Amino acid sequence: MWRADWIRRGILLTLLAATVAIAWFADERAPAFAKHTTTVLIEVTAPGDRGPGTLREAIYSAVQARGRARIVIRVPRVTLSEPLPPASHELQFEIEARPRSVIDARALGADAVLDIRAPVVALRNVGIEGAPQVAVLLRAHDVVLDGVAIDDADVGVAFTPEVARFAVRNGAFSRNRIALQSSVAAEGVVTGNLFKANSGSAIRLSAASGDAREPAGVRIADNRFEGDNDPIVIVNRTAVLERNRLVDVAHDAITLRDADARLRENVIRGAGHVGILVDGESRVDIADNEIGASAGTGIVLAAAREARVSGNRLYANLDGIVQLAQVDLRPPLIIDNLLYEHERDGIRIVGSSPVVRGNRSMRNRGAGLRMVDAVAATGRLLEARPLLDRNVFAGNRSGDLARTQVPR
Repeated sequence: MWRADWIRRGILLTLLAATVAIAWFADERAPAFAKHTTTVLIEVTAPGDRGPGTLREAIYSAVQARGRARIVIRVPRVTLSEPLPPASHELQFEIEARPRSVIDARALGADAVLDIRAPVVALRNVGIEGAPQVAVLLRAHDVVLDGVAIDDADVGVAFTPEVARFAVRNGAFSRNRIALQSSVAAEGVVTGNLFKANSGSAIRLSAASGDAREPAGVRIADNRFEGDNDPIVIVNRTAVLERNRLVDVAHDAITLRDADARLRENVIRGAGHVGILVDGESRVDIADNEIGASAGTGIVLAAAREARVSGNRLYANLDGIVQLAQVDLRPPLIIDNLLYEHERDGIRIVGSSPVVRGNRSMRNRGAGLRMVDAVAATGRLLEARPLLDRNVFAGNRSGDLARTQVPR
């Protein structure tokens, strides 16, 4: 009896110790929002640039706050005539608009409109218009942007090397050169945003070669891109792209260079050049995407260390899938894709030997599958010799299988 009682006590003590350990670990990992309970609230009640109640004065007050600094903008519009001071804090800096407010930055020069430095930064329901350079410059460890709208800036949001984690949710970014820009391997989520008519890239994420392929990476999901030039550019990063919709793209919809990326259930319509471009020593898994009605090619595998392209639906593009010669790289897998009604070929293999299995390539104006022999820079002939298995080719004007010889 006493033995069973001591066993029960031992189990109870073990569970208690485990609970304390988990609580300690969770507290250590929790964002700074949860660690500090004292908040200093400063309200913006004047739309001008100087004087009581203005955003400028609110920043000065927040910088001196002993607890977490929280600015609430209660006017619909703030018009700036000169650059704002930097917003810094040792704990947390938060700016929120109630209801949504717009900062007019058209009169400013080269300075960032909001230059914020704190361990934790949050920006909610704030809009910025006409920033000549950077609208929001973030120097923080943890960043949350929710409902932010930035229009007509050179760069909408720029993340500095201090940023380790970020979330950009439910925002709108229009007519910027670059909407979101990061050159560090930070963990991030970009979801539920609208990007429209950005002349460079809507999202451009890159990292130095030593920071590549970090385990967490970036998740870009459930966003809409309309009329951007190069909506998504991922260089030397790990990324997951899911359920995004990209329409009327001027150039390449998604560019992956030296990246580890998984693409699932994205929709691309009307790409001017390429729907998905894979280059460098990328490792990619491209599955269950829809790419159609484009003046350019659906998917181009220019180079990839490892590539699997499966279960995609491609229709009415210039070409469906083009795989270029890859010297000393592993041949990709092109399997179970549906390709139809392309202006030229459903699948085009240039100087390479991929596995092509279970695809259905039909009613294309060129060939169902075209093999193109290429000449390497060394002068060596690279023959296209794909491994074909259980594909269906039907109704293609230039034949189901065609070969183009390149003279040496």
